[in-house]
Amino acid sequence: MVGKIDKGWKELKAEIVNTDKCCLCGACVNFCDNLVMTPSGPAERGTLCSERTTCRDGQGTCYNSCPYTGSDIIPISLLDRWVHDLPSRDENNEFNHDVLILAARYAGQQPATGFHGGGAEAGLLIAALRAGMIDGVITSHVTSDAPVIVDDEAGILKAARGTPFTNAPLSCIARAIADGYEALALIGSGCEIQALRKMQNHPAVDLEVHDLVSLAIGSFCFFKPKPSKFTTFLGEKGVDLATIDWIGHDKTPFKYDIRAGGTTTIVSLNELYDACAKGSCLSCADGTAGLADISVGVIDAMPGWSVLIVRTARGKQVLKAATQEGLVETRDLNAVLKENVLDVTRNKFFFAPISAIRDEGMDLKTFTFQAPAIAKRYKPGQFVVLWLPDVDFFPMGIAHVLNDDIEITVQRIGEGTSTLFRKHVGDTVGIRGPYGNGWDLSDDDYLVVGGGVGIAGISNALDDLVGRKKRVTAILAGRTSDHVFCEDLYDGKIMQVCIMTDDGSAGAKGLATDPIEQIVKKHGIKHVITCGPEAMMKKVVDIANKLGVPVQASIERKMKCCAGLCGTCCVGENNDVTVCKMGPVFDQDKLARIAGFGSYKKS
Repeated sequence: MVGKIDKGWKELKAEIVNTDKCCLCGACVNFCDNLVMTPSGPAERGTLCSERTTCRDGQGTCYNSCPYTGSDIIPISLLDRWVHDLPSRDENNEFNHDVLILAARYAGQQPATGFHGGGAEAGLLIAALRAGMIDGVITSHVTSDAPVIVDDEAGILKAARGTPFTNAPLSCIARAIADGYEALALIGSGCEIQALRKMQNHPAVDLEVHDLVSLAIGSFCFFKPKPSKFTTFLGEKGVDLATIDWIGHDKTPFKYDIRAGGTTTIVSLNELYDACAKGSCLSCADGTAGLADISVGVIDAMPGWSVLIVRTARGKQVLKAATQEGLVETRDLNAVLKENVLDVTRNKFFFAPISAIRDEGMDLKTFTFQAPAIAKRYKPGQFVVLWLPDVDFFPMGIAHVLNDDIEITVQRIGEGTSTLFRKHVGDTVGIRGPYGNGWDLSDDDYLVVGGGVGIAGISNALDDLVGRKKRVTAILAGRTSDHVFCEDLYDGKIMQVCIMTDDGSAGAKGLATDPIEQIVKKHGIKHVITCGPEAMMKKVVDIANKLGVPVQASIERKMKCCAGLCGTCCVGENNDVTVCKMGPVFDQDKLARIAGFGSYKKS
């Protein structure tokens, strides 16, 4: 039975706030006079909370309200069943519930200018207000100190023309109850809608919230700037947060236009992500607000329109009212865009059991997962995403496919991989995929160059080439013998396995690039593929170009949506090449147009 957790602010601060896992949804400050929301997150007004472990007779409302606490007791899958009234998960339904996906835009009498995308949320909310389904809307923006409740059409239109980044919308729930509202709509990102659903359904913190918020509008969100970081970031660009009139996409893909004080500053999404993303964004896998009644998103390839994902009977009721009132115009998405949206909308994360763990050397382990669906669809060079809920979310290449199992080699670097290293056989890890384009392996004579953990990235290509009896030579390199692995798998099966280590502890002493020219000339190599540290790959590409041999490299960037929609992994001359969709494998011509190729380091 689901019940309260006897923890409070002391534990919330230690577990969530101080570890940068707070999403700043505002849920924790609602029913506590001693907590206040700040640009950096929740904070105490005084000392009462620090003096007491819990509150309300042992029930820490702040702790129980947080979307990231007690996830073992109330996981997202349980919230999903509650919200969508599902008796249990239907494995034959890729969404786990019915959805309707459309393109939509505002069609009311007010001019459709200044919206994000098509402004469809404005038409939906006005229709719901006119029909009496809601009596107000909780709106919030990263440029505002606190959320506001608007209860007229003019207020809704103004809110829809603000910024795409919501901020602590749940912090005004208690105020809304006190002010007499009975049926509000709330606009929020995935984490904020998750917090709402937890508050609505948790027996310890319900407090009228279930009936108060009758419509949840989710916004597509692959990351959101933390207000304190955003202020600093804008200040460095000469922009005052208080003077911002509008933030949104205009005509520049994967970039935001920030209009303030009569000037426009353009920033790329991945630049904003690196500088300002909340810590909680790094482990969030809900880019389309899967617990909302209706989700609304903006896609660069569809200017002037929004994407609607309608999930519940309430959502369908609101959409019907909006179209009947002439407030929203809809049309079908084209096949390519619909497939991209489906890629991030499907419930494709499943928890795969670990069937084996193999130590490969210093800070390297290979994990074997039971993942038959992925094993069946996988092509060499593609990647999957591993998810450790509330910890991390990271793309990984597949080293080997063994019937229904896949092997993934991981290097321990940060918190996420360290957590993975503590897993045991039988434990489960969230996984989805495969994604990306994969290697072109249509030639006959290959040199395959792998460095460090990148050896795993070329192992799948070696498996394929060996299986098709192609002529292959491999260079496997690492700092020491502890950083070279898999060599025994190919010894005797390919023309040559050349081992290189920086210190000479295995094979020859030197760099991965040292023997390339000699091998290419000796074996008549027609194609080079490489995976490893980017500085190494840059040298491999330069040598291949010098020798006139085609070359491919698998590059790495931070990724979120894995469908080419969010822009966090973009590279290229115009910062519009998505590594997750157009890559991760690129040939020499495309690599030449990636600014800074050779200098990227995983962090």
